[in-house]
Amino acid sequence: MFHFWINNATMLDKMLSKNKKITLVERLKYLKEVFHLYHINVKDRDKLQKYLIKNNIDAKVHYPIPIHLQKAARYLKYKKGDFPIAEKLANTSLSLPVHEFITEKHVKHIVNSINTFYKN
Repeated sequence: MFHFWINNATMLDKMLSKNKKITLVERLKYLKEVFHLYHINVKDRDKLQKYLIKNNIDAKVHYPIPIHLQKAARYLKYKKGDFPIAEKLANTSLSLPVHEFITEKHVKHIVNSINTFYKN
């Protein structure tokens, strides 16, 4: 089953790498990723997410609040600005579907929808 996720993530990496509005997660060659989530980092994330959902793409924001700003971490007394990279990623990260029920046709629809969004 995992090979579907890996194949879909690989297709997304290849097709989305051409879009300069998207930052892909760096893939380390010595690791084999399973991709239960496929993250991209984008500008206008919330608008893109709404657009993708409207176009029948299950785009999600999985980690909208960085760990250091979550209630469970308050005792550590971190504040906004202490971890700017984590905060930036929390505001730009979007998850796209890569599960075993996604076909190459679906992957192309996802990529075309994202590219169309950024052309407008």
